[in-house]
Amino acid sequence: NAINLLTQKQVDAVCYNLLQDATSFGGNENEITFITKDTQVALGRSDKLTLSQKILDEAQKLSND
Repeated sequence: NAINLLTQKQVDAVCYNLLQDATSFGGNENEITFITKDTQVALGRSDKLTLSQKILDEAQKLSND
């Protein structure tokens, strides 16, 4: 799972892409959760451009800590 991946890869954060069904893969929208060792932030379902900006916003918060 995503939390184990944090430890295995020794990274600060991972993004968990929730695939609800087979049609979710390769589509224009995703549902992402941004996960750190301390938090899980549901970024919601949105188009990939919007989600990429939200991921960058969360990563920026990590660099400010």
